[in-house]
Amino acid sequence: MKDIALVVCDMDGTLLNDKQELDANIRSMIEWLNQKQIHFTLATGRNIHIVRPYLEQLKLSLPIICNNGANVYDSEGKCIMQYSIDPKDVQYALKQCELFHAACIVYTTDAIYYDENPKLDAIARRLKGKVHAYPLAQFSLQSTDVMKMVVIHSYEEGMDDLMKTINHGCTYAQLVRSEGDVHTFSSKDATKGKALSYVCEKLSIPMEQTLVFGDNYNDISMFKQAGYSVAMLNADALVKKYATFISDEDNNHQGVSKFILDRIK
Repeated sequence: MKDIALVVCDMDGTLLNDKQELDANIRSMIEWLNQKQIHFTLATGRNIHIVRPYLEQLKLSLPIICNNGANVYDSEGKCIMQYSIDPKDVQYALKQCELFHAACIVYTTDAIYYDENPKLDAIARRLKGKVHAYPLAQFSLQSTDVMKMVVIHSYEEGMDDLMKTINHGCTYAQLVRSEGDVHTFSSKDATKGKALSYVCEKLSIPMEQTLVFGDNYNDISMFKQAGYSVAMLNADALVKKYATFISDEDNNHQGVSKFILDRIK
């Protein structure tokens, strides 16, 4: 591949190993890309507050896609694009989560509101100390914009029924599978693919000159938009079907940096 102008990389399961550590070779790889005048940035489902430590390590200067495309931030951490969820859809989704006994985390522009639930503890722990965190009972629709909700259910059938109900009842937002058994509720406009289009337009880079990496369902919209896409070796089989390539190594063995070194000339 000789025409790449922008490389965009997912984080969890892609650029990060299972210990949440960066690909060991990615910093030198970014410097190598810069020498070739190829840009590099991130597209993640993570909140900006838990992305910042990695940004400091990578020293990125481009816009960053966060919250699965609900937000784009510039290199100074200023939000330059966002798709918040319509308040009526938030209200409806929260009510259905309660009725279906599903647990959730609500992400606003400056805080999270979470249910006490063992499956959500790992996500909540990553955010506590980096952003204001409150019990879900304290959440008020009057005070802030909601960027996304992370939703889980103890039973797959229960989640399927909840997803059908929410998606039938909401006008401008949708509940979709994101990673494993974790589902994300967000604006229908909030996708990594749409955010990628925004970033490319901002940088005046043709979409066909983009190379993207990912491993999960929330990366598929980006795969559909990019000129080239790489599913990680550890990616779900369905995700691999949408990719141009599959990496030779997984996220625990520098799959991203090794692919770049092998394929970009």
